[in-house]
Amino acid sequence: MTPSGSGQNTPEPEDGLFLERLQTLYEKSLSDLRTFVQREGRSFDHVRELVDEMHCKHLFGLTNDDVPISSGNNHHYIQNIMARISKLFESLERVAGLQSFFLVVNPYNSSDQGFLGGTVKGRDFWQGHRNCGAAGAQAFQLFTSYAPAPASSSSGGTGETSNATAGPFYPPTNVEVAGNVNAAMKKTPAMNVKSEVYSSMRAAIRAASGVRNAEMKWTNHSNLDAYNIRIVGWPEDIPKANPSALNTAQNRRILDGLASGAIFFESIQSSQNMTTSSEVPPPETTGLAQGDDLDVFEGTIDFSGGGDQNEVGRQLPDSQANRITAGPNLTFIPVDPQGESSRKRRREESDINDT
Repeated sequence: MTPSGSGQNTPEPEDGLFLERLQTLYEKSLSDLRTFVQREGRSFDHVRELVDEMHCKHLFGLTNDDVPISSGNNHHYIQNIMARISKLFESLERVAGLQSFFLVVNPYNSSDQGFLGGTVKGRDFWQGHRNCGAAGAQAFQLFTSYAPAPASSSSGGTGETSNATAGPFYPPTNVEVAGNVNAAMKKTPAMNVKSEVYSSMRAAIRAASGVRNAEMKWTNHSNLDAYNIRIVGWPEDIPKANPSALNTAQNRRILDGLASGAIFFESIQSSQNMTTSSEVPPPETTGLAQGDDLDVFEGTIDFSGGGDQNEVGRQLPDSQANRITAGPNLTFIPVDPQGESSRKRRREESDINDT
């Protein structure tokens, strides 16, 4: 992978007076362009877009419409185009403070290491990031290799032109991409197979448990009870170990089992989380049993509805004479027969005195 700016001298900063004169020239060109637009009776934005296209052709060296982009000796020409694009990104950093990088690979030439362009910080990020750099460029090149190769000018020196990409190129459908990617995965080395086992198992266990940071318990599957799940379908002849400790054939079997559904996770019902219904005993009654209230009222209230009007109550039976409390919130006071007799006697004496 060839980084942008390698082997090139950094341009010296321009003089301030020179930039002012250049800015004056640029403003004068815009004024002349507005005069031209008014004279031609066209839209200023449309004419400015045409000028931008002409300027882009100048930047990329496309002064001739018949430039053989796909010719076999265009490596130096393409390198110049990518170098100019990288300089544009560096200019964007100086103007707006934006950071960027871009990667260009040739999917039809495995010996091509690609081109990395953009700002210095952007290129350093790509080269220092994990799984990026040269390895990332190779992975990107492998991913884009499903597209058909462009037509070449000659084949085997016979002068026959290949028609593999005759006409416009249409991107392949998702089904075609998936088929080519799966075919490429079958040829991946042992390291990639192990990484696929790790990522596939992690995705399956997190989807089954609902725990965002759940991890597989490779050496002790019973520890999966902490996630309320268990693994089903693990091959008996494969030891319970990390994929790093397994060979490529064993890792492929695990990966195929996850893909086919032979190995999966299921939820388990913990007995601690299940609640069983139990009979609740009826509340114990305090005080008198049912039926005793009637005995109390019978001993304190006259239910006959008749009798002497002067008789307020009657004497309680001996068995209920000292029975005062009928319940926790109900109290009965027995009638004093002696006090009633004294009152009756006083009324009789009062009647005699009146006569």
